[in-house]
Amino acid sequence: PYFAVNPVYKVTAAFVRTPDEKKFQMPTMDGKFKTHLKYGELHFKLAGKALSLAVYQSEKLSQTEEYKDYLLVPFKDLTCGKESYKGGRYIDFRIPEKSEVSLDFNLAYNPSCAYATRFSCPVVPRVNDLNIAVRAGEKAYRGKAGH
Repeated sequence: PYFAVNPVYKVTAAFVRTPDEKKFQMPTMDGKFKTHLKYGELHFKLAGKALSLAVYQSEKLSQTEEYKDYLLVPFKDLTCGKESYKGGRYIDFRIPEKSEVSLDFNLAYNPSCAYATRFSCPVVPRVNDLNIAVRAGEKAYRGKAGH
């Protein structure tokens, strides 16, 4: 199930590349770790609040032709554990060519871990906890959940 598409949740964001970041071990929901790089930040306004989200690049995916420009925007909001998946949701992102980008929360989806424990999904970093309710994108899965 998904929230109804709402244009309010498609925002213009300033993308800021974070230079000189070091790779780090991002914890996963199954207790493992995956190497990531904080690639940048998105700064935007939503519901009248100035917000930001960190954007990450997977080391493993960056070494593949198909996903070399793939970035991940994991986030939690006040709907998590109630209307949406308790572990947070993700938005796929590509390395932008401009400093102004579109960020569409209507495209937010549950990580694979919401559906089966065999997946190893990154835990949403605390810096990406939004103190607002984002009623856009995929809702909580009500079947037999993973983590």
